[in-house]
Amino acid sequence: LFSGIGKRDLNSLANLNLGQILTPFVGKIKEIYQQLFQVFLQIVNHAESWIQKPDFARIEFVRAGDVAEEAVSRLNLGAEFLQPLVNLVQTHIHALISDFQGIIQQAIAAVAKPTH
Repeated sequence: LFSGIGKRDLNSLANLNLGQILTPFVGKIKEIYQQLFQVFLQIVNHAESWIQKPDFARIEFVRAGDVAEEAVSRLNLGAEFLQPLVNLVQTHIHALISDFQGIIQQAIAAVAKPTH
């Protein structure tokens, strides 16, 4: 994580208050995830409403995922050595979107074809 930090960067790092940098970052990340989860839950909790239009549900969630990924890509911590945190969030949110798309498909299919 700290590779590539020179002596001058170490002095800057010593004077850096990580809380001042990370607190707004964490707040933005929480907001991005909350928005994505809201769309996901709205679709899954009302899967019966999407039975006739499952592609619309997928499109709705893909749109929310695109918004989330774009928001994460715009994050800037202002300290280059912290950029791996942004990269990690990007990787996680991309995987989460993919997993949630599968869950949405399964939820709509389960409501469409009950196993009674």
